[in-house]
Amino acid sequence: MPLLSKIKKFFEKNGEEQKQIEVERITFKELDQKINLEEINLEKERNELKNKVISISDVFINEAEGKIKVLNLINIDSKKEEEKLKNIVKDGLDLYIYCINELIINLKILSSLKTEDYFRKLLSAIQVFSRNSIKAREKATILIGKEIKETEDVIKSFLAKCNFIFNEYNRLNNKNEKLKMIKKMLMEFSESLHFEELLNKEVKSLNEIFIKNKDQLKHINNQITAIKNNLEYAQDLEKRDKFATEKQRLESEIRTIKEKINFKLLAEIYHVNNEKFDIVKKYSSNFKRSLIEDKTLDIVAILGEAKINGDIDLTLFGKIQEKIIKFENEIITESDKKLAVLENELKNINIFNSQTAKEIDEKNRKIEKLQATKENLKNEIKNQVQMAINGIKISENS
Repeated sequence: MPLLSKIKKFFEKNGEEQKQIEVERITFKELDQKINLEEINLEKERNELKNKVISISDVFINEAEGKIKVLNLINIDSKKEEEKLKNIVKDGLDLYIYCINELIINLKILSSLKTEDYFRKLLSAIQVFSRNSIKAREKATILIGKEIKETEDVIKSFLAKCNFIFNEYNRLNNKNEKLKMIKKMLMEFSESLHFEELLNKEVKSLNEIFIKNKDQLKHINNQITAIKNNLEYAQDLEKRDKFATEKQRLESEIRTIKEKINFKLLAEIYHVNNEKFDIVKKYSSNFKRSLIEDKTLDIVAILGEAKINGDIDLTLFGKIQEKIIKFENEIITESDKKLAVLENELKNINIFNSQTAKEIDEKNRKIEKLQATKENLKNEIKNQVQMAINGIKISENS
């Protein structure tokens, strides 16, 4: 496999099997603390890997600088070959040595960087070296065999060690990404739990109000029953029935009088007298309302003047007018007033209870959705934990 392809394995997942270790059981609540500890250990391991690469790099730099000295001592001109070929080899060797020196310089500079930046830029430096040095090495190898091979062996050994550490570092990074994802899901779980607790409190509060209102409804209904069972209420019913009977009798009297009046003839008599014609017209249209509004009883004068009152007792108009005014408004007893207040309270409480029941139902549906979300998150978190942290198992009932 080409060297560059091996290095690019840094971006691939490591499929190494992990050693079996004793299973540690923890509760769901302990998971966040466990992940924090894992992240600390991961950071420590990554720093250790960086130190390993730096140590390997120091050895490589020492060996590579020695090989560069050997390469610089090679006398291409002494070779019995064509000048053109020797020039190609010289150019290749010079570029090859330059690429190695550039790699050495980068290795020295990078050691001061933070771990994440260190590995990222180290990989880039190695990729640049591999890409730029391959043709130069091939050209130099035309006339230089042993020295190039010995130098290349040193480079290959260094890159192989780096590749192994890159794979390990990549495995740690993959684990770290899984831990981040688990922490994110834990946060979502915590938010769902918090929201569910708030909703449960709200539902509890609404249920308490609902129960309190239920007791209030019972109390109001008892009051209504007590009023209706009272002697005063029975007397009020009699008053109302008497009022209704008298009102019906009055309506009958009004119809009788109206039917006796010949409004058509009156209209013909007074069609030239606008004022009296208007009075006749109003009475014809709405006798009862006109009689209430006719404070001076002009209709009596008109009927008397026209001499067409027949058997109508004109003195009845004043009496009927008084009765109409008396019966214009419905009778309202004290019992009616008390019942109206209680029934209004009853209506308002029932409306509120209906709205409250609807609100409780909506909140309970939200709680059910949150519980389903929590359960899915919990199962997913457990699966991710098993994949990310060896030897850890979350208790089923936690």
